[in-house]
Amino acid sequence: MPARAGRDLIGQFLSPATSPATERAAATATEAADVSRAADLLGVSEFNVFMLARTQQRGVMAQSDDVAPVFSRYLKRGEVAAWATAYVTRVIAASRQPDFDARRFGGLRAPFNPAEERQFEFWNLAILIGAVAACWLVTHI
Repeated sequence: MPARAGRDLIGQFLSPATSPATERAAATATEAADVSRAADLLGVSEFNVFMLARTQQRGVMAQSDDVAPVFSRYLKRGEVAAWATAYVTRVIAASRQPDFDARRFGGLRAPFNPAEERQFEFWNLAILIGAVAACWLVTHI
């Protein structure tokens, strides 16, 4: 038994310590990654994510002068304001739903529509065939 107690004691000293500062740094990194993910989902910049979050929090259009200091802290230290974290969390949670539309959160991306994609591909192919035919006619006539 004493040998095992000695190994446990040594294991405590050799294992990486998790202090509150370490845990907060990990949480900050996760929040910063979530802001980037929300920006990607919405099709906007990270600054615009903060603008949209502030607008939703206050109910009126946010001013860039109001958001700039908070965004600066985010860039320098990775700190994300509580109101921005709440907004980003809602965006990410909604993105897991099949009917996610970024435009409902102020984003620019419309939901993927396979029918529109096929129609777009059809017209691209038609234009390509027309261009090839025109080039062939010009070079052979």
